[in-house]
Amino acid sequence: MGRLYMGIPREEIPWFPKINKDKCSGCLTCVNFCRNGVYIVEENPNPDSTSTSKWNKLKKRPKVENPFNCVVGCSACAQLCPMEAIEFPERKEIVKIIYKLRLKYQGK
Repeated sequence: MGRLYMGIPREEIPWFPKINKDKCSGCLTCVNFCRNGVYIVEENPNPDSTSTSKWNKLKKRPKVENPFNCVVGCSACAQLCPMEAIEFPERKEIVKIIYKLRLKYQGK
């Protein structure tokens, strides 16, 4: 079993960032901010300058490599993102999920 959060295996809590590729400008603010190794810099070997997608034009772009390294409840990277390209699940839904999981793991 890996790390626990409130007695729950961290891998069962779906709290981690997702990058909206339509909004991301490749500034790498998220990568530079997060000290938990959630993100890595992905090298795009063939940036397509003719593409209509900003994402496909980027030479370097962020990638969520270790989603379960994200601290449950933290969304600082999303707040810092100048393009508002980082998304997290709704907190209300995560609270419900954690409540159910705590009941499941209570006493184990």
